[in-house]
Amino acid sequence: MVDLKKYTLEKEERMEDEFQGFGTHNLQRKAYMIYGGAVNHGGNVVFKPNKDFDLNKTIFGGVSGLMGIKRTLLKFKLSNSLYWRNEVIESIEEEYKEKIPSLPKQNKDILEFMRDDCDFLCEHADGSFMDH
Repeated sequence: MVDLKKYTLEKEERMEDEFQGFGTHNLQRKAYMIYGGAVNHGGNVVFKPNKDFDLNKTIFGGVSGLMGIKRTLLKFKLSNSLYWRNEVIESIEEEYKEKIPSLPKQNKDILEFMRDDCDFLCEHADGSFMDH
């Protein structure tokens, strides 16, 4: 069993202005960007099942058959929370700030249209379209 005292649960970043947080990247994406590709994070991240995950809120909500085996496998793959080693979080965040330019201010009208009038659920299994 891993001692999670040295790890921190990755949290979604949301700002006071609900649209300001869109376009932020999780640690895995930040690492991909600063290192220019996929990196083996073995030993630096722990996966734990997310008890609040609801497969029905993803594009796989309608999957059935084989006595629930398909749904069980999908939930197993998609329902993880990531716990990162604290020093790795600091390192990735620091390098990201140094190497990746800040995003320009986002157009609130377009974001409101995307939130209120578009249905992107059919496009993303692992969260909201707005997370990308």
